[in-house]
Amino acid sequence: ALPPAAGQEDVFAAASPKILSSVMEGRNATVFAYGATGSGKTFTMTGTKEHPGLIPTLVEALLKRLYERDDEAEGRAAGDAGDAEAAAAADAADEPKPSGEAEAADAGDDTYPDEEEKGKEKKTSERTRIEVQYVEIYNEKMQDLLSSP
Repeated sequence: ALPPAAGQEDVFAAASPKILSSVMEGRNATVFAYGATGSGKTFTMTGTKEHPGLIPTLVEALLKRLYERDDEAEGRAAGDAGDAEAAAAADAADEPKPSGEAEAADAGDDTYPDEEEKGKEKKTSERTRIEVQYVEIYNEKMQDLLSSP
């Protein structure tokens, strides 16, 4: 439990590690705010532009982790391809080249992929699907706060 004077950063620091770890492992997560009218539930969950609440802060942190995971996957894939290219380049460097061949290879660097390669997805990471629901329960009625009234 957090003290009454806890700020948005304190709430995030206390709640986010377990939530983010679970979500990154593919589990569902629920954040539930309960309290009397006027006790600060909405502020804690949504916050303001100057003091973002738990929801925008968690979403930002989750997206950051997903981007970092994808960047790491792309780095590994590019590193693997780069290692193979470096090895091939080292082998090729040992062979004498007729004059003009290096220029031809350099000119080919800016070409577009074959027609059959256009439109294919890069497959460097897993697909991620995020679903969010934001509801309010008031007087025993549930209202979806993300849908149009």
